[in-house]
Amino acid sequence: MKMPAFFILFSFCTCLQAYAQKPLSISKDTLTLEVQVFPNPSPSRQFSVAINHWQAGKVKVQVLNALQRVIFQKEITPTYGLSLHSLNLSHHAKGWYYLVITTGQTKIIKRLEGL
Repeated sequence: MKMPAFFILFSFCTCLQAYAQKPLSISKDTLTLEVQVFPNPSPSRQFSVAINHWQAGKVKVQVLNALQRVIFQKEITPTYGLSLHSLNLSHHAKGWYYLVITTGQTKIIKRLEGL
């Protein structure tokens, strides 16, 4: 059963209008943490993690394997601004890993690839 073009266009515009009216909510905590991982993918499974943190507080760092099991866990207190941390997974098998950074209400997940 084919729908008339005007009905499809009307439905699309209605959905778009409803979406545009929703306020964009950005948590203040979301803007206080930024994480970058390099090199990714890494043939040696040694990663550098750059954490840009604009608030004082502890940061929980976890690495999970593909089965979602925690293989590494550490709590750090990064300095205000940019701090660099190394992560060595060379003693683990090749594959996908997930870096989970948690602070306050913010959780950032990055996928790591160990070749």
